[in-house]
Amino acid sequence: MNNEILIQELNVFNNLRHQLQIQDDVIVEGLDEHCFAIRKKDVSQDLDVEILFCALTHGNEVIGLQIINLILSDIVEHKLNVNGRIAFMLNNVSAYHKNKRFCEQDLNRSFMSNENAQSNYEINRAKEIQSIILRLKPKVIIDLHQTIEPTHSSFFVIPESLELVTLCHNTNPLWPVLCFDSQGFSSDGRTLLEFAFHHHIKCFVIEVSQNGFDRIKAMEVSKLLQKKFIQDSIHIITSQHKSHSYYLIKQKLVKNGQENDHYKMKRKFINLDKVEKGECIAESVSGDKLVSRYKGVILFPKSDERIDDYQDVGLIAQLVEKA
Repeated sequence: MNNEILIQELNVFNNLRHQLQIQDDVIVEGLDEHCFAIRKKDVSQDLDVEILFCALTHGNEVIGLQIINLILSDIVEHKLNVNGRIAFMLNNVSAYHKNKRFCEQDLNRSFMSNENAQSNYEINRAKEIQSIILRLKPKVIIDLHQTIEPTHSSFFVIPESLELVTLCHNTNPLWPVLCFDSQGFSSDGRTLLEFAFHHHIKCFVIEVSQNGFDRIKAMEVSKLLQKKFIQDSIHIITSQHKSHSYYLIKQKLVKNGQENDHYKMKRKFINLDKVEKGECIAESVSGDKLVSRYKGVILFPKSDERIDDYQDVGLIAQLVEKA
């Protein structure tokens, strides 16, 4: 992606922050270089944050910044009234400047880490983010992501929780909800979702679309989040838990680990493609077949161009019908 476009969108964020700072009726609380909370002057700073919007947890998933800028623009232009206290955070701007997923290691596998790696940017940044979140005590965190491969629709990712399934369904019942169990999302480390869940903070990821800026999609999501979480936040946050269908991640399709054993996908998959039990998803030169053990959908499938860069080729999730 053109670096000039990246700089322009970040400058929009910084300019909107400055415009809020000079408005007479708004207080801007700077929390770090890329995080701030806003409230009206008659709202106490001691009030817990209603919503924390996060973007750029992965530096090359840029639409979250675009969505946040659209929300901020409507606040600046007085098209959107903020009654409580809300916050915005860009999680990995260093990786964003490089148009890379991360600098040294995946930020979204670096939370709740006991490592004392002073020189590791992502571990240190995760600790900074954790500290800010515990200080803000948000009622809800919305972490905005994008898929690398195309997707049939936007979708939610959460820990398996009836409360969070209900929250996602109330946000947009047309988007599938993908859950992971108590073993965690990845064996490589803990995510922001898991940190929030551990501290009893409601949090969900929205995988908005394929990588890249998309103003039409960003506007659609921005308007949805404004309506649900700024204009009508009390209703959606406190709504009664109900039973809804969701998908549960059941299988990670992992290569055999043999060096130079090249894999090829059996067909071009996109996110949320349906798969059958026993369907071969990928096969190696040596004949190792990665087969789905479940009927369901595939998540985060790898393309043939990227398959050599990863140890897994995708996840399989199975539908859990509502009770």
